[in-house]
Amino acid sequence: MTTPSKSSRIIGSGEMASLVRAYDWASTPLGPIESWSKELLTIVNLTLASPSPARTMWGPDLILIYNDAYRSFPGPRHPWALGKPAREVYVESWPTVGPLLENAYTTGETLFYEKFRVPLPTSDGVRVAFLNYSFNTIFENGKIAGLFGHLHDVTGEVTAEQQRDAIARTLHQVQAAISDGTLAIDRNWLITYLNQSASRLLEPSGTIVGKNFWEMFPHTIYPESPYVEFYNRAMDQAVGGSFDAFYPEPLNAWFSVLVQPSEDGIILFFRDVTQQRADQEALRLKSEEAERQRVEIETLYRTAPIGLALFDTKDFRYLRLNDRQAAFFGLKPEDVVGKTLTEMAPIEGLRELFEQVARGEPVINYPLEGALATDPDNYRYWNVSYFPVYAADGSIRAITAASLEVTAQRKAEAALIDSEKLAVLGRLASSIAHEINNPLEALTNLLYLAQTSDNFSDVRDFLLTAERELRRVSAITSQTLRFHKQASSPQAVAAASLIDSILTVYQGRAINTGVVIERRDRATACVNCFDGEIRQVISNLFCNALEAMGPERRRILIRSREATHWRTGERGVVLTMADTGVGMGPEILARIFKPFFTTKSATGTGLGLWVSKEIVDRHRGAIAVRSSNDPRLHGSVFTLFLPFNAVTRKNR
Repeated sequence: MTTPSKSSRIIGSGEMASLVRAYDWASTPLGPIESWSKELLTIVNLTLASPSPARTMWGPDLILIYNDAYRSFPGPRHPWALGKPAREVYVESWPTVGPLLENAYTTGETLFYEKFRVPLPTSDGVRVAFLNYSFNTIFENGKIAGLFGHLHDVTGEVTAEQQRDAIARTLHQVQAAISDGTLAIDRNWLITYLNQSASRLLEPSGTIVGKNFWEMFPHTIYPESPYVEFYNRAMDQAVGGSFDAFYPEPLNAWFSVLVQPSEDGIILFFRDVTQQRADQEALRLKSEEAERQRVEIETLYRTAPIGLALFDTKDFRYLRLNDRQAAFFGLKPEDVVGKTLTEMAPIEGLRELFEQVARGEPVINYPLEGALATDPDNYRYWNVSYFPVYAADGSIRAITAASLEVTAQRKAEAALIDSEKLAVLGRLASSIAHEINNPLEALTNLLYLAQTSDNFSDVRDFLLTAERELRRVSAITSQTLRFHKQASSPQAVAAASLIDSILTVYQGRAINTGVVIERRDRATACVNCFDGEIRQVISNLFCNALEAMGPERRRILIRSREATHWRTGERGVVLTMADTGVGMGPEILARIFKPFFTTKSATGTGLGLWVSKEIVDRHRGAIAVRSSNDPRLHGSVFTLFLPFNAVTRKNR
């Protein structure tokens, strides 16, 4: 039997039929046409005969065979694409269509995609096409052998739809963006048109198009509204106009209306100005409230119990100030405006503070002291705060100042401190009386023995012993005078010297009460301070420790060492006073530095630790306490830190 030729197996006369017959299929997995199965020949001839774009993909490699109507899809790869694996032909679109084709070949699933977005090759690059895309599986000997399908390029249709939708969206957006309502009325007073805004305002209960305007909005409901006159005039005389009117229920709104005649009747352009009028009313009320608040603030500013002022940033001249600030100078505000800061307050370091604020660094709760130009003989004290005032562009346009005079408070504090000093001296007096009494009694006995003795050697020994007792009395009185005498300027003093002066006075009292004193002196550098004030602090801590002793383990440990303050980084001396007394609970610890708080009933003033903390603060130091009143482990530890340069100013 003779094998049919290629020309008899592949039907059709088009370009692709000729190309298929001439193609070297022997070089592909499909083999020569003469060996093709009946199924493959049938589907290829069906593909070539199809009037619409069709293609067959055969075998696991999905070898591509297509008809004349399909030639545009491979683009510049036609006719090379014939007989090639689809993956090689459609490199650009394979990430999109490849998984679908491979899934269809594997599962036999028939699929159809409408307006499927696929990138296709062209001579100018890749174009995005929208395709109606189908897959049908072809079986051979009961197994999937290939895919057959039609393609329809609907890109033009999709593009037109997209353009149409874009225009529709634009028109919709424009229509929705028009805030004014538009309403058309014909000469029979029938409503023929309203836009979206008009519909939103006038159709809350249903459409009004086609209905009589006067039936929908009877003029008898709005007897005070001018719109009847305007509408009739525009309809009859073709004369337009505009007005504002309130429309009660069901609209209950204010409208600004423009009436224009038209060929068919009239057109109304209107805007709901209810909110605008409400805003105007709210603005009026807000302006009245702002004016009221301004008057109140101005009154508060003028009558505030603290001094308030505003300065320029160039020469620091007063721009404005309140009555209290002017009262510092004994003047009226208008007498101070225009004068410079240093003219009115020639206080050392004050201009430097303002220069700091002019750089954007505020000064907060700064203790200022000095005399004013109008009262140079009166030394005064203030707590001041200075802040920069910023302009809209971020520059500093002024400086605001708040000043609270605390001269009376400082004098009261000084009186309390003097009172506490007297209390300390009172405690010293009892200790001194005891300390001096013993050597004086011994001195009296020694002098008597010297007078009654005939032995010169014994007399000499009696007098030498008496001299030692006198030196002891002298040392006690010398240390006592250090508490009373206050230097006018800071002194350099060692920690050991400060402790010695306390123990010299109180050691006898400690011994008589059975208290053991332990010392550990490791600080060698001197502290620049007002030594009398610091002795007062140490004396107060030591006396408190003595008075806190219980019946057992009566011991006081005093230590000194050099250290760095953890917060400020300054070097200085730390003095520690630790005792084995009864200790204090949390409720007492929270109040021990408060003035007039005492646990000693009638024998205490409640000022000792408060004054001590004030003294330490003035020396830029720190005082802290830890305590426990647990029966098993009790006692208190006071820690006093003083920087080496604790005081650099003169005492006032």
